[in-house]
Amino acid sequence: MNDAGVMKRPNAGSVTLHWLGAALIFLALLAGLFAVYYSSGCCAANRRIAFLLHAYAGLAVLGIVMLRLMLRARYAWPQAAQSGKARFGDIAAKISHGTLYGMMILIPLTGWIMASGMGCCWSVPGLPDVNVLSLGISSTSAADIGAAYRVHVVLAWLIVGLIALHVTAALFQHLNPKNNSLHRMLPGRMSRKTVKNGGRAAAMPATDSKGDA
Repeated sequence: MNDAGVMKRPNAGSVTLHWLGAALIFLALLAGLFAVYYSSGCCAANRRIAFLLHAYAGLAVLGIVMLRLMLRARYAWPQAAQSGKARFGDIAAKISHGTLYGMMILIPLTGWIMASGMGCCWSVPGLPDVNVLSLGISSTSAADIGAAYRVHVVLAWLIVGLIALHVTAALFQHLNPKNNSLHRMLPGRMSRKTVKNGGRAAAMPATDSKGDA
């Protein structure tokens, strides 16, 4: 295998935020499902705890996405050297990644709108009212909260499917010996680089270069 199919390891901060964000999304989804479907009583203690876990995990995801976007703007994401036109899989991956970023922004924002307008046991301590942040341009009426809830739920189920597709694609690529995409995203691991050694393929670590993300 030549070096064209090997990609360098992304910036360590991007890798760390990727896995931290994944864990927080998983926590937010589980806590949200429990709060809505499995707990009883509007202000029951277990529902309140689950809801707060859901809310704070979602807000943390929003912050992580902002940090990841800043890192992506600062450091170019390493790409494999390829000739010719982009493959369909590459285009689909870019679209799915862009959609994931959009959902990770919209889902917490719609939840923020709901938390600002519902009050009672559905309030989030320490969370500013979204109306204050909008400088009075918007308001959280009953219609706004209802619309935000519907968008929030639809996007939450869509992101579950998109994450499943993302994981499946990553595992499929990992089975390809010429692709090191998953390996280079593993925390604390170096990217796999395959070179020919006397007619045999040998795995060697690829050193990071300054400025890679």
